[in-house]
Amino acid sequence: MTQITHNTKTDIMAAKPRISWVDVVKGMSIFLVVMMHSTLGVQIALDETSWMGAIVEFARPFRIPCFMLISGLFLHRSINSQWPRYLDRKILHFVYFYVLWVSIQFIIKAPAWMAEGQSLMDVVEVYLMAFVQPFGTLWFIYLLPVFYLVTRALRKFDWKWVLAAGIILQILPIHTGSVIIDEFASRYVYFLIGFFFYEQLFLWADYAGKNSGIAILFVGSWILINIILISNLPPQFLQDLAYPTGAGSIVKMADMPIISLGLGIAGSVGMIALGAMIIRIKRLAFMGWVGEHSIVVYLAFFLPMAVSRIILVRFASQYLTTGVIAAIVTLTAAIGPLVFYWLVKKSGAGMFLFERPTFARLKENPELSVNKKLPAE
Repeated sequence: MTQITHNTKTDIMAAKPRISWVDVVKGMSIFLVVMMHSTLGVQIALDETSWMGAIVEFARPFRIPCFMLISGLFLHRSINSQWPRYLDRKILHFVYFYVLWVSIQFIIKAPAWMAEGQSLMDVVEVYLMAFVQPFGTLWFIYLLPVFYLVTRALRKFDWKWVLAAGIILQILPIHTGSVIIDEFASRYVYFLIGFFFYEQLFLWADYAGKNSGIAILFVGSWILINIILISNLPPQFLQDLAYPTGAGSIVKMADMPIISLGLGIAGSVGMIALGAMIIRIKRLAFMGWVGEHSIVVYLAFFLPMAVSRIILVRFASQYLTTGVIAAIVTLTAAIGPLVFYWLVKKSGAGMFLFERPTFARLKENPELSVNKKLPAE
């Protein structure tokens, strides 16, 4: 039986502690996530769509799949490491940041909720529920350790069966109302693809970087197909075939089973090609730094996003279009956390917000670790 393990002797990335195009792709992905939350919030507040909404809709098929795929790329380095090491780096790492930042969000939002009529007990109940049902923008931080735990538990199984199960979960119309169950079902396959096909994906990035003509042709074709499928409704008979009971909420062709999976994979591969080309453009090198600090943006963008949206909607909506307001809020939400991180790092106070302190780490026994010389994960 072929197990879901990898031979690090063929690891084409081992020579570098960080991979430039990976950071660029992470930077683009986190920017698209921030754009989505910022734009939809502005459009809801102003009850109007915009050109920024069209960009958000274009990115919908691949935005989260790409982030998930990139998250699985380096798991081969630690999948068979000692359990304490794995628990510390793949589980407790995210648990720490989720608990910390969900608490920060509630501290900031609780006064406004109570001013609207909610009691202290109501707020406490919502806070406790956040540990069962991931809260707001932090669901991704909640879900990643679940992916790592499940993949570790399945590592002795034939990878083809595990991948097949992931594909089936993505295709099935699973809508339970539980964020963890629903998002796991629809996203896990992309994480597995990053894990199982990391060598092929790195070879593709290397090829795309050296053959920009072919890479541009691929990216252009993907963009065109993505636009067509995200812009058109499926024929009624296809919708009835996919969801005979009407349980699904099909809006566009891009949402149809199998098609959505294909678009998620194609979009992720296209983003990798873009990342491989972008690293050759010196003026865009900052995107790699953003990707390297993507967790900073993801954890903290909610506050500058909310503040800038409230101010602009209240005082600038009569002067600026909805799209312009959404663009300003997006840039503020993306840049704000990085500025805050720079200030924290400069002052030396508050680094626990973005870096896990010693007390929140498991103490490793070097004699037990089977992967002491692995590169940084």
